[in-house]
Amino acid sequence: MSGTLAGRRILITGAARGIGLATVTRFLAEGAGVAALDRDAQALSGLRSRFEGAAVNAVQADVAEPASVAAAIADCVAKLGGLDGVVNAAGIDLVADIEAMELTQWSHVLAVNLTGPMLVMRAAFPHLRASGGGTIVNVSSGAGLSPLKHRTAYCASMPERNSSVSTAPGQIVLTRMPNSAASMASALEAICSPAFEAQ
Repeated sequence: MSGTLAGRRILITGAARGIGLATVTRFLAEGAGVAALDRDAQALSGLRSRFEGAAVNAVQADVAEPASVAAAIADCVAKLGGLDGVVNAAGIDLVADIEAMELTQWSHVLAVNLTGPMLVMRAAFPHLRASGGGTIVNVSSGAGLSPLKHRTAYCASMPERNSSVSTAPGQIVLTRMPNSAASMASALEAICSPAFEAQ
């Protein structure tokens, strides 16, 4: 690896599995200090064991809960000594016919996939500003553009997740990335490039 993230301090949500875990793995290999945030305590324990001795701090939090997010990000920043970037990879899916879907199921998907990234961004902004700016990557999905059968809640959460890229205050760059195998490499490019423009 090239060590292109040496000295960078990055928070990654949904870090214990899937794209989040792949991003943690690659960013550590590139020299970043990583705060790995996930709600699954058992999965986080496995992550700690996997990266024992590496510059990773595993923190349990539910991105849908404002108090949990605020406390977790404060903890992450304290452990990392600051914050230079965020990758919002946490997300959940629901396969259910719209007529059979419970309102609580709909609300939960939107709380995690839509409200979650907003809460993380809101809590991260002051710390990114304190570091002189930074990059936030919101991992999204093509499902927001091409709806999928029986995945109404998931598909509904993605276009709004995409549109959050236009809300960045000065010196903080936001971009969105598709939910795919290429996301980790794309997130790396975004975090590494100071000239990356919001899309």
